[in-house]
Amino acid sequence: MKLSLAGVLLFMVAFGCLAFGQHNTDNAKPGSLLPRDTWTGTVTALDHDTGSLTIEHAHKGKAETFTGILKPPLQVMDTYGAPVKPPIQIQTGARLMVHYIAQGAKYSTNEGGTRQEQVAKENLIVRIDFLRAK
Repeated sequence: MKLSLAGVLLFMVAFGCLAFGQHNTDNAKPGSLLPRDTWTGTVTALDHDTGSLTIEHAHKGKAETFTGILKPPLQVMDTYGAPVKPPIQIQTGARLMVHYIAQGAKYSTNEGGTRQEQVAKENLIVRIDFLRAK
């Protein structure tokens, strides 16, 4: 009896910790670019020439960094979940959740009217959600 209770508690603690992390997987409609991963953090760098975006998540004195490339057509949502109209201004210090295709993952494109499967050479950001400041 004690062993099963300990196992249940260990399971709850292990998966409870994962719920508070900055990285997650977003499951959505079949046939789209999804499922894709998400990363939440604060913008630390943006390179307009390469379309590279770097965000950092700090928790309990430890910082983790994510870098991805903006992939058109990019969806951008404001803090209320409404689409943002261009021009889109991302500044350092902004809190974001990015939805991305992980480096090495396969994804589909529809170029020239034909569906093609490709492998991501880097993390490809396909959606940005602006978050409220802490």
